[in-house]
Amino acid sequence: MTSIPSTQKAVVLSADPQKGPLFDVTEIPTITDLNDYQLLVHQKAFAANPTDWKHALFGWGVKGNVVGTDSSGVVVKVGPKVEGFNVGDHVSSFAHGGYQHHPADGLFKEYAVVDSRWSLNYQKSLKSRSNDTVIPSGKIDSFEAAATITLGLVTIGGSFHHFFGLREKAPGNSSKYILILGGATATGFLAIQVAKKIYGLKVLATASRKNFEKLQAIGADKVFDYHDADVFDQIKAFAGEDLTYTYLTAGDENLYKEAYNVLPEKAHSYLDNIQVIFPSALTELGVELNKNVKLSSTLAYTTLGEDQHFPGFDFNAEPGAKESHLEFWSYVSKYVHNGEIIPIEAKILGNGLEHAEEAAVLLKDGKVSAQKLVFRP
Repeated sequence: MTSIPSTQKAVVLSADPQKGPLFDVTEIPTITDLNDYQLLVHQKAFAANPTDWKHALFGWGVKGNVVGTDSSGVVVKVGPKVEGFNVGDHVSSFAHGGYQHHPADGLFKEYAVVDSRWSLNYQKSLKSRSNDTVIPSGKIDSFEAAATITLGLVTIGGSFHHFFGLREKAPGNSSKYILILGGATATGFLAIQVAKKIYGLKVLATASRKNFEKLQAIGADKVFDYHDADVFDQIKAFAGEDLTYTYLTAGDENLYKEAYNVLPEKAHSYLDNIQVIFPSALTELGVELNKNVKLSSTLAYTTLGEDQHFPGFDFNAEPGAKESHLEFWSYVSKYVHNGEIIPIEAKILGNGLEHAEEAAVLLKDGKVSAQKLVFRP
């Protein structure tokens, strides 16, 4: 095994994110002992997500918790029950970073212990694109691009495979519409492709007009401008009773309300969101829940098989969520590796863990559009 330092640099939650920086970069012990299905990965690239800054500002973690949910790197050690991964393989991984109940699990550090069952294996096919500042959307061939995709796919699997009950190439999917609200978000961009290329659905999406061509190129059948005051009237007129699934990847409770209202009056349909909005929000907004709609809310961390505990609320793991993830993971990887599922454009901020702060602030301030922010150790 490669010589591994006893300590390493890591991005951790700061003492007072409300007043000072969100994160600090500090030295922490390097964990090298592995459980059955774990990998030790020498990290090569990291991708920022809104959940990073939310764990800081919403109090979902405490000082010293290691941050980071998306990364890629090279395997340097393999747990005793791991299958399909070897030392030297290139992988991308997902974990719950910034979380006080698992304070060392975050991925923004030089060496990370990850679960192989929430990782994608690229064998030895990735390179570092150290001279690039932007990596266009396309088949994954770099550590920087690989770092952007794993959390999004875990989330989509929880929504589509588990809550919607969708199955690969199932008969009957081709007559059904799915509406993806936030099609130009990193998760929305992936969701369009999964819906079209894996499940064969007819895909509607919302985005700014500047992103219409990008989304149509990856499988959206029709894109609507969310700036239009009558956008939901347009969607309802277009899809009618054939709108079976609606997926909220961005927005607040008011958009959730509109997402419910656009669904059919009589036909059975589904509404899921990834914004930690619970169905009770609809009744609090005065919505009469008189449609045949299955409501759900997806949190990727519950696929790990544990209830998630946050200040003021718990997010319980759905029965079967972990098993659903493993089923989804068994078939989604081939679409990534053959280039049918591609990540959104990546903007490279540079080298150094200090870029985690820059990325988090840009995301928090709404200054990122149709890109994912990436940095290297």
